[in-house]
Amino acid sequence: MIIGKAFLSYYKNFINPLLPDTCIYTPSCSAYMGQAIQKYGYFRGIPRGLFRIMRCNPWAKGGFDPVKDNFRGKAKWLLWIFYCQPHYPTGLESY
Repeated sequence: MIIGKAFLSYYKNFINPLLPDTCIYTPSCSAYMGQAIQKYGYFRGIPRGLFRIMRCNPWAKGGFDPVKDNFRGKAKWLLWIFYCQPHYPTGLESY
């Protein structure tokens, strides 16, 4: 775990300043990886960061792309709450 933080810190401090500033996303891919690791831990954060690096290409739209709270969206949880919660009779239904 410490090796991952050390590598990311080394990249941000020594390698990144040598490269031209051509990132099409905000935050940059290295900052995104750091935020994803901080938010989700190593086992879920590193794949998210790698997926972001794979999306970084000349044909991508770019722009503001923060680390998302839920990778698939929150709608599935709202649907689960609506359909899976027990519905108790209130006595107002007509039979």
